[in-house]
Amino acid sequence: MTPLSIARRILWSAAAALFGVLLFSLAALDHVPAFVSAFLLALAALAAWRPAPGLALTIVLVPVATWIGRTWDGSIAWPEAVAVAFLLGYSVRQAGWRHSTSADALILAINVTIAIVSASIGVQFLVLQGTIGSDAFLELAHQLAAGGYFVGNSGLEGLDAAMRLIEGLLLAHAGASVVRSDTSTATRLIAAFVIGAAAAGALNVWRVWTGASRLDAPVAAFFQYLLTLRYNVHYEDVNAAGSYFVMALLPALAFIRTRPVWRWIVPAALIVISLSLSGSRAALLGGVLGAGIVWLVIRYLRRDTSRSLTPRTAVLAAAVMAFVGVTIAFAFVQRDVVPASTALQIRVEFARISVDMLSSRPLFGVGIGQFPDRLSEFSTPELEALYPVERENAHNNFLQILAELGIAGLAAVLTVLGIGAVRMLTLLRSHSTGLVERATYAGLLAFVLTWFSGHPLLVDPPALTFWAMFGVIAGLGAPRTTVVPGTPQPGNPVRRNRGHWAAAAAVVAVLASIPLRAQHELGSGYFEHLAIGVSPDWRHDDEVAYRGAGQKFELFLQTGRVLDVPMRATVGDATVLLEIRLHDRLIDRVQLSPNEWRRIRIVLPASDRAFERVQFHIDAPAPASGEMVRVGKAVDLGPAF
Repeated sequence: MTPLSIARRILWSAAAALFGVLLFSLAALDHVPAFVSAFLLALAALAAWRPAPGLALTIVLVPVATWIGRTWDGSIAWPEAVAVAFLLGYSVRQAGWRHSTSADALILAINVTIAIVSASIGVQFLVLQGTIGSDAFLELAHQLAAGGYFVGNSGLEGLDAAMRLIEGLLLAHAGASVVRSDTSTATRLIAAFVIGAAAAGALNVWRVWTGASRLDAPVAAFFQYLLTLRYNVHYEDVNAAGSYFVMALLPALAFIRTRPVWRWIVPAALIVISLSLSGSRAALLGGVLGAGIVWLVIRYLRRDTSRSLTPRTAVLAAAVMAFVGVTIAFAFVQRDVVPASTALQIRVEFARISVDMLSSRPLFGVGIGQFPDRLSEFSTPELEALYPVERENAHNNFLQILAELGIAGLAAVLTVLGIGAVRMLTLLRSHSTGLVERATYAGLLAFVLTWFSGHPLLVDPPALTFWAMFGVIAGLGAPRTTVVPGTPQPGNPVRRNRGHWAAAAAVVAVLASIPLRAQHELGSGYFEHLAIGVSPDWRHDDEVAYRGAGQKFELFLQTGRVLDVPMRATVGDATVLLEIRLHDRLIDRVQLSPNEWRRIRIVLPASDRAFERVQFHIDAPAPASGEMVRVGKAVDLGPAF
């Protein structure tokens, strides 16, 4: 067994251990029924035994898992729980099976990308440990392992974003390896994809009908809702929902074209209705462009300009174009959609902010999942006038990856997409490639095109499904061999080994950079968003955006500056005494009133650290709710003298 084979087994074993801990942490939650945990374990066992049906079941369940899981607990990330269960079994298979997937170019690119993402979250963990202390960090890790991971990740936005991307890339790995082993599974996996989307669409339609049925004219109200609402029952981001449904619509139409119509007309109709309900102009445009680009590429690659459309295809094309036209018209006239000019201005400002973030950390970015927390640091007056929010994403997945993971991260993701695209072009060139596979490629392309104006990769169901289907289609164009370690492999062995060693060297270099990057961040990083004993979510009253805090809390404030921190008591009608300490040394005492905001001036001398941890303590008993004070964002008044 070669050193690289040993390393792969070790890494897969580590992945299996991680996913095992996460899955068993979910079972530790009291309100998760035993049969749900048993089902997820059964899915893991199925993935280890037969990954193809396990992946098909995962693709069906992920889009509807949130709706199903709300019966037990609506706060749990059920789509990710399903993906974790599958990946547990798949990791065990890859670590222990004698016949394991060989590392081709796509797999190598996926491995390097996972290393970059893992290093980014590793840096954040070391910085967090260095700021809140080892004891608090271990307590946080215990909370995650005790079930907190699936309930909001305990406020760790970086961990949530990192795991979503890592899990998606591993699902792409699974999809590619399954199809490489048996190409006949591709159509079944695509069918599972369409069925999952249809099930998600059916729940949308049912919920809309439920609302309309309470009115005097339910049928009229139902159609009125379909034409005017922007709605998705599974998650709030309707634009991400549009990206998902347009990705599923194109293969659904291909099934209608190539199979008996009665089998697929209802699923396609449900997907169409949900796409319309999303009101996403980017998704509609992406669908048209994706289908058009694939059609033009096929005609160019095959030099086939003589074939005319069949009547059945012409009817489908006309119906789709009519649907797109009507939906866009209603999006502009009826639905609550931001005007196109304003939306464009907002995205231009976010693009500027993304470039500014990149400039501060060009190679590896500001950190996975950190764009919302760092937004206030880089925000512009123009954006605040157009879009006055404290935390938001970049409205462009490519730019967000660039800002958060730097040039290295974006290059790695683009390499994964590029290798898949090249293999898909090979499929389009072949006359043996079916319409369903070509339409799925077009759907994936439509999904990627929506990244330019949205961020569907930041929502679990569409992101996880996209990566799985990306792997399926990319796997169709890859060498379809099952490799026994230690046996000769086809192709150029010198080039193959060079690629393997180059990828291994890149992974080692990226992981080795973690301690140095963490030390740099501890000295110069931006920690204003980091706080201890303060709620992770921002709220807003008539004057100030704030977070709730308890009897004791700590803020990270910039050194060498004069700062005003707005605070307001929330305990009864009486004032409370607030003590302020730096390095456990008392520096001030102030009175806080529940009737008005008080701006507390804090002057921190310059030091070798960009931010210092300032401790606050309220000299009063804590109420049952725990919240005693509202804490606003620090206002920088200038340098300290």
